[in-house]
Amino acid sequence: MDPSDGNDGPWSTFAFRVGEPEQVVELLVGTSSSETWVVDESGCNDLINSCPNDRGYLFNESKSMTWRQNNVYNVPYENNLGIDVTGQYGFDTVGLDWPGSGGPSINQSVVAGIAAPDFFLGGSQNRPQQMLYTDTNDVVSGLTRLVIYLTQLQESNLIPSLSYGYTAGAQNHSLSRVLGSLTLGGYDASLFQPSNVSFNMSQVTDRDLVVGVQSISIQAANEPAHEYHNGFYSFVDGIAPHIWLPLAACEVFEEAFGIAYDPSTELYLVNDTLHQQLISQDATVDFELAMTVNEGPTVTIQLPYSTFDLLATAEYPGLKNASHYFPIRRATNESQFTLGRTFLQDAYLIVDYERSNFSLNQRTFNTDAPQRLVPLPPLTDTATNATEPATYDGNDDKQGTLRPEYIAGIVAGAMLILIWAVGTWALMRRRKSRKWTKDGSKETKQETEQTVSWQKPEMEGQSRYELEENGHEIDEHLRYELEEQKSGMDRRMRYELEEGRLEMDGSEFVCAELHAHHRAAELPSHVRKPELSPHPLYELE
Repeated sequence: MDPSDGNDGPWSTFAFRVGEPEQVVELLVGTSSSETWVVDESGCNDLINSCPNDRGYLFNESKSMTWRQNNVYNVPYENNLGIDVTGQYGFDTVGLDWPGSGGPSINQSVVAGIAAPDFFLGGSQNRPQQMLYTDTNDVVSGLTRLVIYLTQLQESNLIPSLSYGYTAGAQNHSLSRVLGSLTLGGYDASLFQPSNVSFNMSQVTDRDLVVGVQSISIQAANEPAHEYHNGFYSFVDGIAPHIWLPLAACEVFEEAFGIAYDPSTELYLVNDTLHQQLISQDATVDFELAMTVNEGPTVTIQLPYSTFDLLATAEYPGLKNASHYFPIRRATNESQFTLGRTFLQDAYLIVDYERSNFSLNQRTFNTDAPQRLVPLPPLTDTATNATEPATYDGNDDKQGTLRPEYIAGIVAGAMLILIWAVGTWALMRRRKSRKWTKDGSKETKQETEQTVSWQKPEMEGQSRYELEENGHEIDEHLRYELEEQKSGMDRRMRYELEEGRLEMDGSEFVCAELHAHHRAAELPSHVRKPELSPHPLYELE
């Protein structure tokens, strides 16, 4: 990771390979993204010489022999935060980690080339949401499938499940510069203190990682605490750099830290004098989180002032010179409430798409702690009980054991099945006995049909398929998401087009043993090479 990555950080980025021959780009982790976007060469036309390095290197589609151009669309992320960026979409090969590292590559993955500085760095895809794109090269359907590398890694048995663990890194940590970490198919238990609080994913697909913020408490040495207790729901997002809060919560920060809002940049700029004062105060900020805004078990994530001590460079919109700033933003409506990358410096996020839940855990910074990579089993795994949510209690041996509430659910389900079986048996006997009655009139026949009508599951339309608009108007092109609604639950289905079928390039994959069951792939940071560990995992940190 280059410490200069970004214009409002610095931030940890991760190495990816795009195209053929391979071009290296450094991307952020897209916790809300279902596609990969990279900065193309036009993104540095009018900026300083360090621009390519600052923006995580550039991608030139004309130099890639495998690039297949599609069309220009809106990038459908952070629109609620006022970001409106278009990208040149196409299909190309995307690989994980540096050339020669052995990281897997995926053919025909959706890639968007962006230029506008609103997304100063590119982002990787991590959410396995299936969407369709207009494809003029497909003469059959006119559509092509979005290719998600997380899904393909699981389908190729390189990771056990559609899950990951992620923390953004803390470049200004008091002990040392701490890099980000991304683990695919599991998590690194050595990087956090387990919370034992699990969050259910929201049904809103583009804002699925939502938590209730019950309170915020700011404590500085020898000063009374400043607190905010009006609960609100917030989206957890690794692409957004800042923490977006209600205005009243921002005012609590203003009072506690003496910061002032700059309308021209919409940032809380911090001059050198105030910066030194805030460092000496050594304040902490506690976010108390739960499933709801007013009740239920909670987890507290504590952020030291160093987490908020960020630098906006001269490339930041509205700035002429670099300036320290405090990375909270004033939200204008509820859709903007966001716990962004700033928050994820001190939180470890575990996301399990197969069980539709996630957890947030306090990040720990013990540099001497041995790595403990824990795979999350697939939901369909019959060799282990795979109903445990994405939480970790510190005991690796207990992963996969059934919790009491799940045992109760299984017992209740078994009783319902038993009741259904007895009812069906009784009904069949009743129908059979009616066949031997002497009354064969139409009225008796109708009565029989009415009697058995309750046996037919009232699930009209429950197995229906919907081609629904994804809600993004993309230069008059609509992107669609194919969903199956079954038994009252939204459940993603994966569809494959033969032309766009994925292939995994494993010819030089040094972690070939990852094909074994129950193994996670952890992506190590590109600032240091992956180290061998007793777990066959692949880590970027």
